[in-house]
Parts: sequence; C-alpha cells; structure tokens
Amino acid sequence: AGLSRLRLDSDPLSLLPSDLPSVSALRQQQELFPSSKELLITVKARSADGAAELASTIAQELNRRTNLVASTRWDTGFQESLPEFAAWTWAQAPPERLQQLEERLAPNRLDDEIAGRLERLTTSLNPTEMARLGYDPLGLLELDASNGPGIPSAPAVNPFSSADGTFRVVMVAPLRPGMQYKEASVWLDRVREAVAGTQAQVARTRGDEAFEIAFTGHPAFMTEIANGMESDMTSSVLLTLAIICLLFWSTHRSLKPLGWLVASLVLTFLITLTLGGLLLGGLNVISCGFAAVMMGLVVDYGLVGYQELRAHPGQSLRDVRRAVMPGILWSATTTAGTFLSLRFAGLPGLSELGTLTALG
Repeated sequence: AGLSRLRLDSDPLSLLPSDLPSVSALRQQQELFPSSKELLITVKARSADGAAELASTIAQELNRRTNLVASTRWDTGFQESLPEFAAWTWAQAPPERLQQLEERLAPNRLDDEIAGRLERLTTSLNPTEMARLGYDPLGLLELDASNGPGIPSAPAVNPFSSADGTFRVVMVAPLRPGMQYKEASVWLDRVREAVAGTQAQVARTRGDEAFEIAFTGHPAFMTEIANGMESDMTSSVLLTLAIICLLFWSTHRSLKPLGWLVASLVLTFLITLTLGGLLLGGLNVISCGFAAVMMGLVVDYGLVGYQELRAHPGQSLRDVRRAVMPGILWSATTTAGTFLSLRFAGLPGLSELGTLTALG
C-alpha cells in the first residue's frame, strides 16, 4: 500500500522552496501558459532557404503525427493570413466603399485598372509601394480608416528566425503537456526519430546540405535533468552497496553473513520507501539519494553485531543482542534526530532526504 502511493516528482521547480515569489510565479506560468510546456527544435543551416525548408518540413511532418503533437509553429504566419485579414477588413467596410471596389474591378474596367497599376509599378520611387504592387496588382490592400481597423503590418522581427534566416526555431506543443519525465523521455525519443528522418530527407533533396538540429524547452529540460538525477542516484546506491560488500568480504571472507547483511540493507531500504510513500506520498527524484546515505550508516550496526558475535563464539544470540542493542539504539536515535533537523531546510528535496534517512 505504501509503495503504491509513492510518486516520483521530476519537476526541477520542486527542488526550490515553494514560498519564494519567483518560484511561485514560474509554477503559475507553467500551469497557465501552454507555451511554457512546448518543445523547441532549433534548425541551423548554411543557407536561409535550407533552414526555412527544413523547419517547415519538420513542422508539417510532426503535424501529421496526431498521436504525438497537438500543434507546431515555425513562422509568424503573417503571409498566409494576409488574405484573411484583407477579406475581414473589407467585410467591415461601409457599403459605398464596397460599391467603389466593385466598380473599379468591373470586367469592362479591369484591363485599364491593371495597366494603371503596372505603370505605377514601373515609375514609383516608393519601395513600400513597389513591394506591395508586386503581389497586390488589384489594390485590395489599399485600405483607409473608413474600412475599419485596417490590415496589420508585418512584424519587424521574426521571433522564429535569426536576422539572416540561417537559424530557425520550431515550437512543438505535446499532445499531453502534463506528462511525467518517463513518459516525456519516450515522447522526446519519438520526436527525435521523426525529426532525424525529415532531416535526412531534406538533406538528400538539397544535395546533402549540412544541418544542425538541437532540442530545448520544458520537455527536453525535464527529461535531461530527471534522467540525469535518477542515473546519479542509482549509481551512487549501487556503488555504496558494492563497496560495503567488498570491504566486508576483504575483512571477514564469509559469504553467508554477507548475504544476510545485503538482504537486511535491501529490506531496510524497501521498508523506508514504504514509510515514505505512506507519510509523504510524492518524493522528489533528488531525495532518493537517501538510500546511499542510509546504507552507509545502517551497515555499521550490522557490523557491530557481527563483530561482537565473532569476538564471543560461545555466547548466545540473545546475549549478543543484549550487549550491542543499547549502543545501536542510542546511535540510531541521535543520527535520526540529526537528519530530522533537515526537515527545516529550505529545499524540499533536502528536507525529504533527511526525513527518509531518519526513517531508515
């Protein structure tokens, strides 16, 4: 029952004190703003066209994977939305303005209208007008205040691209933004696989142009930090257990008591985790480092009892326990009290580590 309640928290913000205003603000940002949970894929190429092609192809490929991705963004979408802006703006225009547009674009006047615009295009010295007439020969974007708010101008800076266009960012919204680090790790691997296939495909079509792909954002950060801490905690526990076995074997050269010692340590670890699940429910990944600390302390009590047994071969087990138990109890009590003082630590992970070590 205790182990079933145990949940490992992989959120890096859980390592920080929750009463800090900055931490609280970051938590609210992650909860209330979906973009804070997005994966950022960066694309770097030698040419702006290559970077744009790969970024758009990655976005299209991930959009097709509806079982992985909710949505993607790689550009402002201003050019694609311009016709919709124009149509909406004309729909707000007064009837007389629409009547003038209809007369200007009547079949019997259309040739003269286009000829006049071509004349303006060849003689105009205004670069803005020349650029607009190049893709708006009918003047549909020539709107004034009488049409309503008008068409918004293109953003001065593209937030998805560098100034030279050789570096681009694709923002990917996961289908399940609240996933834990294990699920996020699997999800990120599947996204990497899809991106790698797309990169190879675009590189072949562009003559094996070299691209650099990188991943950042909340899912990548959470996966890297949590998996790294989990690996560090696991290796420290296993290394501690290996050193205990090596030292015991080099001193006593006996397998049976070594086996019982290791079994006792593992049982103590499981009981401690059970109590942690019952009392705390969720544990931060970093607090699992208690296992290495606890094993290094608890093993001493087993060694004291075993050494007392070896020193008095004819003594009964009850007499051995009676001789060593007071010292073990006082030592365990003072050590547990010291670690319980970490409950007052400002860092939640350190507080949990002290509580678990004291319970063990």
